[in-house]
Amino acid sequence: MSLGLISRIIGAAYRIPLNRFFGPEIMGMYQMAYPLFQLLVILSIFGFPTALARLVAREKGTGRNKKAHDYFISAFILLGGTGAFISVLLYLGSDYYANQVANTPDIGLAIELLSPAVFFVFLITAFRGFSQGMQNMLPFASFQVVEQVIKVIFALFFGFMLIEALPAITLAGIMLGTTIGAFCGLLMMAYYYFIFINREYSNVSLESLSLGKFKKNIRDTTNICTADYPRQYNDALDADYRCCPCYPQAGTN
Repeated sequence: MSLGLISRIIGAAYRIPLNRFFGPEIMGMYQMAYPLFQLLVILSIFGFPTALARLVAREKGTGRNKKAHDYFISAFILLGGTGAFISVLLYLGSDYYANQVANTPDIGLAIELLSPAVFFVFLITAFRGFSQGMQNMLPFASFQVVEQVIKVIFALFFGFMLIEALPAITLAGIMLGTTIGAFCGLLMMAYYYFIFINREYSNVSLESLSLGKFKKNIRDTTNICTADYPRQYNDALDADYRCCPCYPQAGTN
């Protein structure tokens, strides 16, 4: 069983104790708040790790490791800035979403505590694309499993600590566990990068951060991401609907 599959199983299975111990009211509010976080992340970074990985792999394959690292630095800056902007936007718009869109005022605080996780996930995405391009996904996959475990532990811990409080407070504690998990995942990736990877590029100059090279690197990444987006979107739809009885199966008309 792959580490990625284990991570997904943990992330999905921990909803069972949420429903069992905290009841349908908390679970219902959770289902109103957490999908917003997922939607923002998916729409904002969909395809970017793959595009970055392809560029990094291409440069690494021709022996231009410094150029591969330049792409990573550019993507890290772009994703960090974009993630910070969306996190702030999510925080400031949490009350509006809770009251006007979801019509569930009690989820406002939970969304506020969840908003920093968007920033952390965006930065993790840059590490993911770089690791995939360097053909060394084991650290990322391992850290992803640990991140999910930390998320579950803290979500249940804060949930049980606040179980006697108002539902809005209990849900906020559960969401805080997600943010802590994402933060720990980012710390683990950053530690691995600076200890084991950055040594190879200790002589890299600040030229890689120049505005001209930054624009070119982002343009290259965006072009690949845009060209590949329709295929990835269709793959995502296939994954969601392949189990549907009406989905055309191989060998059928």
